[in-house]
Amino acid sequence: MLSKNSHLLHNHFYSLIFINFIFLMDFVLLSLSLFFFRRKVIDFYRGTFLSGQS
Repeated sequence: MLSKNSHLLHNHFYSLIFINFIFLMDFVLLSLSLFFFRRKVIDFYRGTFLSGQS
């Protein structure tokens, strides 16, 4: 019985790590995509302003 409980605890521990890993990757991907999206928007605005001036 004790070994079964420890096994369940082990699985729960790994599932928690897995969920945290997924959230971490999600956060990293989201921040990266936002960073690149912001750069594209800034470049787009620069292009329109430059073309409007010339």
